[in-house]
Amino acid sequence: RVLLALLFATGVSLIADGVLPKAFGDDAKPTGPSTDPVFTDEQRAHWSFQPPTRVPLPTVKDTSWPRQPIDNFILAKLDAHRFHPAPPADRATLLRRVTFGLTGLPPARRDIESFLADDSPEAFARVVDRLLASHHYGEQWARHWL
Repeated sequence: RVLLALLFATGVSLIADGVLPKAFGDDAKPTGPSTDPVFTDEQRAHWSFQPPTRVPLPTVKDTSWPRQPIDNFILAKLDAHRFHPAPPADRATLLRRVTFGLTGLPPARRDIESFLADDSPEAFARVVDRLLASHHYGEQWARHWL
């Protein structure tokens, strides 16, 4: 495994430095998007070929609700339809939602009691980590692939 990783890293650095294309002659030079015969101009105009651009955040009425920049987009759509965000879920509901979502099972009573007794800021992250490490998580999500 170490040898494979070393070979891969060496190959990547040789390609980045342009050594490999030179070693195989001028015919091996990579073609840029403007000379690439594989895609037409119309295909290259597709959004997936365009570089990402930063979109300005929409203005929202309630500036206290957004916690992350993407929340502004969500709240703007809600405002446009005259909807309001739901209030934050209480801790027991949050635990129930994440447990059902990740494992498909309800939380055990001892897990509920333990989570509600833990007031630390990392409590929810620990629950999520525990659920992701659970075999129930793998079983739940493997269902979607079968």
